[in-house]
Amino acid sequence: MRLAKRLAVVSLLLLACAHARAQPFDPNTVTRRYVVVRDGEVLGEQLVADVDPKTMRVRWSLEIEGRHTKLDAGYALGNDNHPAWIETVGHDAFGRPVDERFVRTRREANWHTRGERGRRRTRRPHFYLSFDRVPEEYALLTRALLAAPKRTLPLLPSGRAKLTQLGELDLASGRGTTRVRGYGILGLEHVPVEVWLGPDASLVALAHADYTVVRDRWQSAAARFEAERRRRALERQQTWAQQLRRSVPTTLAIVNADVFDPTRQIALPAQTVLITGDRVSTVGPTAEIRIPPDSRRLDARRALLLPGLWDLDGRTKPPDGLLHLAAGVTSIGSRDHADPRRTHWLDPATGTLGPRVHHVVAHEFRLNDPCVSPSDPPPTTPWLEASQFRVGFVTAAQDVPVDQRICIGHDLAFVVLHELVSSTAGAAWTALSPTVRLPLAGIEHALLSRPREPSPGFARITPRLPLLVRRALAGGALVPAPSKASGSAYSARRQQFTTLLEAVSRWHEDGLPLIPTSGGGLPGFALHRTLEQLVAAGLSPAQALALATLESAKRAGLDHEVGSVEPGKLADLVLARGDPLSNIAELGRVEWVVLGGEILHASDLYAAVHVSE
Repeated sequence: MRLAKRLAVVSLLLLACAHARAQPFDPNTVTRRYVVVRDGEVLGEQLVADVDPKTMRVRWSLEIEGRHTKLDAGYALGNDNHPAWIETVGHDAFGRPVDERFVRTRREANWHTRGERGRRRTRRPHFYLSFDRVPEEYALLTRALLAAPKRTLPLLPSGRAKLTQLGELDLASGRGTTRVRGYGILGLEHVPVEVWLGPDASLVALAHADYTVVRDRWQSAAARFEAERRRRALERQQTWAQQLRRSVPTTLAIVNADVFDPTRQIALPAQTVLITGDRVSTVGPTAEIRIPPDSRRLDARRALLLPGLWDLDGRTKPPDGLLHLAAGVTSIGSRDHADPRRTHWLDPATGTLGPRVHHVVAHEFRLNDPCVSPSDPPPTTPWLEASQFRVGFVTAAQDVPVDQRICIGHDLAFVVLHELVSSTAGAAWTALSPTVRLPLAGIEHALLSRPREPSPGFARITPRLPLLVRRALAGGALVPAPSKASGSAYSARRQQFTTLLEAVSRWHEDGLPLIPTSGGGLPGFALHRTLEQLVAAGLSPAQALALATLESAKRAGLDHEVGSVEPGKLADLVLARGDPLSNIAELGRVEWVVLGGEILHASDLYAAVHVSE
């Protein structure tokens, strides 16, 4: 009898879904309109058709920098006002088709997306958040959290969301003044998602980092919502800077440390490093160093002390700075003329925390944007044959053969390696520039990610990330990923990446300076993965770490200040538990960072941006 009732409920839900699919979105039924605004420019719209109190259809359209998202979504709510079914169709910003379905009964939830296929027995309320979602869904989640005990709910497929209150605003329109309330949803991203609801709990605005979605009657208030979001973001960063630093009153003594020497590419055992102010004052064997009595001691036994890592393609938007620091990245490069204040780890103007940002003149060759004509190879390399210069690329939108165009932009989100037929193609790149930046983690992610599987390069850390960050990695393949039935195509792409690593090995053997970078990918983690791939290409862990420390500092022209642990240099240091010189993956076990004469614990930094241990 119970089974019959359960099947009946499922059947009714499926019939509801079928009916919704049979009813395309009708603009004439719209009950609420929203505009998407950034700096006064309208980028898109959300149209909501409230069919009845439990059912709605939503159309979402957004265009940013030539990338157009268009989604039609349908929702039916259960008695608990959680979605009982969701259907979303359309395409995402990269042109990939979206066809997502979710169905929930009293005891079971099933969903199917381009990035996931799941089934979960649910005995208590869970809220399913779509893989490709429209802004209205955040309002549904906010209302569900308001009704939940302690304003907390478990999420599907995983994670937990918690609601905090931000404040109130009075908005004026032709209909009078309306007081709206702001809420922050924790657990979805590294920072709270900010949602504003009206007196009837309908969505008024969604303040996103890239844009603001606001109901049309209050479009003129979009700048206020954006200003509120920026104010809170700055306050959050200043709070981090105050709470996450551990000041050292006089001298910091790091004792019993194995200190990595990037010049000789060895670890010096049982060393003591004294730090006075923000600089290294003494380095030597622990048995020979006299430690001032008022020093603060840190025992670094069974750990490796390294100079701070460099990422010459690091992202700089908050909260990326904390992710960089937690991974031991203390300096990042920028091609823009950096504000001189930003070369300091603590911005004196705003009090925000992050790695040093240095202006780096771009004379190097970047693996992901070779802007050179293949018909005109460099004339100074007699050992280069034109037939060897066959490096092809593909974009998410179209194939771009090398004989037509090779300069296709600087955005790794659109450009991935397609064909590298010979490691001798590296000769062409050697001739182009004295240095090659290697965003290997980004290329691996773009080439080898598959639907419904963790990105191969980030499988270890994916479970630690907030839900929406995890999903961005899980669905991150920018080339249509083959199914199991087309495994040969996937094998071909894997072979392309293997050939690339062989080329990297050849370039290193030939003395071509290589610089590991994240390629603008996931801060900290992407650089670690790139170093792992350098080791997979044949470099030793010590060689890879030398490239990410002293060699990168030389590239930036700052090796006199950073890049090695020496007296007189800035004390930008990283302690990693374990032995990264034997297993480069143990670089991920960063325990603490010394920067500006202060101590930052990696666990505190990660917790601040909702990355679990």
